[in-house]
Amino acid sequence: MKIGKLILAGVTGVLLVGGLTTTASASSMKKGTPKVLRGTWYTKYHKMKQPKGYHRYQIRVKKHVAWMYDLIYNKHKKITTNTANFGIDKGLHYKKVTKNKYQVWGHAWNDTTTKHYTFTLSKHNKKVKVWQKTGHHNKYWDTFYK
Repeated sequence: MKIGKLILAGVTGVLLVGGLTTTASASSMKKGTPKVLRGTWYTKYHKMKQPKGYHRYQIRVKKHVAWMYDLIYNKHKKITTNTANFGIDKGLHYKKVTKNKYQVWGHAWNDTTTKHYTFTLSKHNKKVKVWQKTGHHNKYWDTFYK
């Protein structure tokens, strides 16, 4: 009888530990965006031939929104056009993958396709590299600076 109780206690312990492990991994997914990514990020200026001038990307990350803009500047680096933005504003979630890497996903209000982005921070959280997952590939966007 004692052996039966010991086996039952062992099986119960294994099941409880297994259940705790599953719960812990599920809790790493959080709603919104990580605080360290929030704010406005810009790429460096890129020269354009037509129209003459420059362009650069901007990402605005807020608690429940992550939008990207393509900003166009004249030759004196004065903004002339702000193109249509795109990004995530519904069902936004994130997961911390490593010390400086976050996966962010969700979808736009007019699109049901889930968008996946990976942000890798460096330089005391003042620089971030951004990738977008498309199918089975990761597309590198650019390096952004605060």
